[in-house]
Amino acid sequence: MNKKWLNKSFIKSDLSKIEELRRSFVDPSRGTWKRSISTDYYHWKLIKNYLNTGILHVAEIEETVVGMVSITPKSILYKGKKINSGELGDSFINPQHNQKGMFFSLLKSTKDAAHNKGIEFLYGTPNSVALPGERKAGYEIIPSSNIFNLVYPINVSSILSVKTDLEIIRKLLSPIISIYLKFLHLVNCLMFWKPKVAIESISEFPNEIDELFDKCSTNYDWIMERNKFYLDWRFTNNPDEYSMFLVKFDNNIIGYFIIKIGTWQKLKVGYVADYLIDPHYFKTSSSIMQHILSSFDDFNIDMISIWASIDCPFYRIAKKYGFLKFKPIPVICYKNKLGNKIISSDLKWYFTMADSDNI
Repeated sequence: MNKKWLNKSFIKSDLSKIEELRRSFVDPSRGTWKRSISTDYYHWKLIKNYLNTGILHVAEIEETVVGMVSITPKSILYKGKKINSGELGDSFINPQHNQKGMFFSLLKSTKDAAHNKGIEFLYGTPNSVALPGERKAGYEIIPSSNIFNLVYPINVSSILSVKTDLEIIRKLLSPIISIYLKFLHLVNCLMFWKPKVAIESISEFPNEIDELFDKCSTNYDWIMERNKFYLDWRFTNNPDEYSMFLVKFDNNIIGYFIIKIGTWQKLKVGYVADYLIDPHYFKTSSSIMQHILSSFDDFNIDMISIWASIDCPFYRIAKKYGFLKFKPIPVICYKNKLGNKIISSDLKWYFTMADSDNI
């Protein structure tokens, strides 16, 4: 007999139960890890959120959390206007309770709670498992987002070992891909003039970072508000560890990038979590890309992963340096009045991995 669950908003004492549910989804044999699932992480994400207390509803049976869905408050500029937004994430249902309406119930209750808090726009980056349920609950893919996961192979043999069991294919392809990437790197070093930039490792963001965002934001119809308030919360105060770098030209801040180390199917991956470059200094992009690549030198990684919109100049720079298009990243939103408008519009997007809760 199926036991009915209790759908409720989380309280602080639920955080350890939430961590327990999340740990049940960790498969050591796959060896995939990108961000924390600890109690401290959810305390930071939900209770210490930079805008407002986050929303997280849990499904509970006999005081055990068996399902969860969260919405994290965010601030987004849509055509230059700030809109109160929320990111749909942390959608996990204990497999024993699938196909019982639990996921739909949590999606509906969190959506209602978000709208009661004045959140105008709900978005997310679902995986293929969650997407059908989210569509049923009123979410839909935004066609104009055009976000892609690009990867830069470093240890080609290790990567191919994940994709194929045929040793002959690995032996044939590994040297070909490695030579091709070295050729691209050499071409970029010899053929393109690269104004020198200075890269500075930082532990927190300076106040001048707001000016950088103001210069960049006018170029996009959809962009997360990347002010010091947000960046300090997202990276400096995050329980997870990030490496943060400022980019300077003639001692002026023209950009930043943020990296993190994780694993994917037992491969060690260098993730470019976030980046922003002043478009007036586009000619420095090649130099910045070389610094990003070299920032992973001491980590002995197998590949580098980055998310970029095709509207972002860095997408073209990454492709030029040998990053390969791995897969599209669907961005969904709830189909209220504003959501439908965004779904039907042809917008210019700026979106990085850190705009999601994947990193």
